[in-house]
Amino acid sequence: MRIQGGVIFRGRVSVNNGEFEAEFVVPKDISYENKNGKIIFYFFDLESDGLAFTNKIIVGGTDTTAVNDGEGPEIEIFFDNAAYVSSYLVGPDPNLIVKLLDETGLNTTGTGVGHKLEGILNKNQGSPIDFTEFFVGELDAGGKSGEINYKFNKMNDGDYTIEVKAWDVFNNFSNEESFFTVVSTNDLVVRDVYNYPNPFESNTAFTFQHNLSRPVDVKINVYTIAGRMIKQLEEKNINQKFVKINWDGRDEDGDQLGNGTYLYKLIVKTTDGEFTQSILGKMAVVK
Repeated sequence: MRIQGGVIFRGRVSVNNGEFEAEFVVPKDISYENKNGKIIFYFFDLESDGLAFTNKIIVGGTDTTAVNDGEGPEIEIFFDNAAYVSSYLVGPDPNLIVKLLDETGLNTTGTGVGHKLEGILNKNQGSPIDFTEFFVGELDAGGKSGEINYKFNKMNDGDYTIEVKAWDVFNNFSNEESFFTVVSTNDLVVRDVYNYPNPFESNTAFTFQHNLSRPVDVKINVYTIAGRMIKQLEEKNINQKFVKINWDGRDEDGDQLGNGTYLYKLIVKTTDGEFTQSILGKMAVVK
């Protein structure tokens, strides 16, 4: 029985008037025996699709002009949606999204010893997650960029770490680590409510995290220590899990706040009104 070797290039290209071309750097992880390889081409549009292949291609040789930049791939880690910047609160079935970029080319063969696209969950080096089959190259990027999409299932509540390892075609290494927290409730969870800087002189920013993959409306009511409301900030339809709202430190009359301690109430509500959470905080003005 003959077993097929690893994938040298996994990418997507545009077809124009029935023609296409692809260019990429072959990884160092090949046999160098000048034997036949195989190209498998899956093509599709809105009306039809099909499959074609050829094994009339020789894989081997070395391009002596190829320049090794000595740097591994750039790695960005997201959860559930790549538009969610700096978010970490997820449900029990989170989707891990990893964006990869390398100007020489990404090694996605999955065959080189220690050179796989891998994930290490909670420092468990003995049970790495092979991301090779979950990688899709960016359209017409020539193997230089792409994205991993990996679905976790039925995770228990708690804090997790994920380390992603990647290599370029010259086998330069990179890794990136990120943290996330699983909360299984379907209710709205709001955490890490801060204003920074605190104390502040004139400007501050309110930040928090929430867990739902839907837009929220936010109100921030600012009170004197005696309980009189002096400012209300409001933003609607925020489609981010990590929310940041800037404030110039002025009251409803446009005056800067004087020195002292103030209270604020953060009210977070899903735009459909189904869930609401309120959190109290304290801040100080020092000039």
